[in-house]
Amino acid sequence: MCYDKFQYLNRVKQAMQGKSKVGSALQRAGGRCKPAGRRPESPPKPAPETAMRPVKENGRFRYKPVKRVPEVLLFPAGIKMGGNAGTTSRPSMGREDFLYAEEDEHMEEKQYLMLPGPTPVPPRLLRAMAKPMINHRGPEFKALYEEVIEGLKEVFRTKNDVFIYTAAGTGAMEAAVANFVSPGDKVLVVSIGVFGNRFASIAGRFGAQVEKLDFTWGTAADPDALAERIRADEKKEIKAVFVTHNETSTGVTNDLKALRAALGDHPALFIVDSVSGLGAMELETDLWNLDVVVAGSQKSFMIPPGLSFIAVGPRAWEARAKCRNACFYWDVEAARKSAEKGQTPFTPAIPQIAALAEALKMMRAEGLENIFARHRRLREMTRRGIKAMGLKPLAADDVASAAVTAVLAPEGLEANAIRRVLLKEFNVVVAGGQQSLDNKIFRIGHLGHVGDLEIIAVLAALEMALNRCGFKVELGKGVKAAQEVSLAALSGERGV
Repeated sequence: MCYDKFQYLNRVKQAMQGKSKVGSALQRAGGRCKPAGRRPESPPKPAPETAMRPVKENGRFRYKPVKRVPEVLLFPAGIKMGGNAGTTSRPSMGREDFLYAEEDEHMEEKQYLMLPGPTPVPPRLLRAMAKPMINHRGPEFKALYEEVIEGLKEVFRTKNDVFIYTAAGTGAMEAAVANFVSPGDKVLVVSIGVFGNRFASIAGRFGAQVEKLDFTWGTAADPDALAERIRADEKKEIKAVFVTHNETSTGVTNDLKALRAALGDHPALFIVDSVSGLGAMELETDLWNLDVVVAGSQKSFMIPPGLSFIAVGPRAWEARAKCRNACFYWDVEAARKSAEKGQTPFTPAIPQIAALAEALKMMRAEGLENIFARHRRLREMTRRGIKAMGLKPLAADDVASAAVTAVLAPEGLEANAIRRVLLKEFNVVVAGGQQSLDNKIFRIGHLGHVGDLEIIAVLAALEMALNRCGFKVELGKGVKAAQEVSLAALSGERGV
């Protein structure tokens, strides 16, 4: 470069403030910086709230007014910024082009994505997804597929067959119905929220006679109530019991072990939706005799949406052999035949599977027990923080999810208004309530690639957002409560 970059930046800033002509500033800054061809026209003096953005058209620079961002400068591509010189979020388009950070997007890569899914994707996984494409019928994919299947079995805690679908978690839920339930079969769906109801809807679509065992939203399923209903089925007509492990719509986790034990020696299949539970909290497929378990990629596995998983046990295979329902894409028999060759029946989402391989390495390195402990700690930090602010969680402590916390909005304040302020003013994304809980709760996700500092930052933003919405909160009170949990865990004073 033939000029001092800070001198250049200062002159460009003066030009944009109308204190000098851009052409003169560029010329004084150095010969190489001058646009080729005709000298650019000088911009009109901008209004105080606007700046003139230079755009190269047909070899000439023209200027367009844009909303001014305080202390954000225009500068040529290739200059590395230092100190307080400026910021940008747009990639370079060429030596003579300019970069500009507009108000609504200059923080886009610093967003706090605090959802129960999709969850933040670690850079290591993004790099894995950017690898060159491979043949999904070749030896490279065979090795990759076999690697991830073995890793998934470790997380499922099973020796059963595990298959991958290129689909959302709902796809695996549909597979769990279509492969094992015949038209006319009686099934019992234990529902504590939106996703329990979804299992019931899918089963109904496939011709099953659906009976629901409903529990109040915000509470967990009662194993005693399930045991009572199972005992009443003296003729053993119920062919399958469907249960949600972790209900993200309410922030409640069911006690799978106790619910499975409630069936006793009843022959009904026990089919579990653990889309948001697997990998974030304890689940023992084989030890607890879970016949079918489904999960998804965009939760604790930390990769983008697009993959779902299903574990199929011996009793489920027996039911499959007798099943009269028709399915094509979801056929586990086809999946098993393809798996023998290290393949999937249909073209898979190879980038997501490559990311899954890296995610499983990360999970193995951290250790499942440590992952579960981290999620419990994040749950405790979140709940203590919101309680210190004077807010109330929807779920009781003994059934609270380690993946997501549902928070009741303060009386007289809309939950969605809080969410809007969090997003617009603090770049924090939290989930809203669903169906009957819409605008009554907001949900803070804390699963996957999330640590203590993200929780502390989000609680700080929530304190400010509540004050902005008119609900007075003592700043730092919720943050302090969360910090105390984190410090206690670090010092080993208590296990959370």
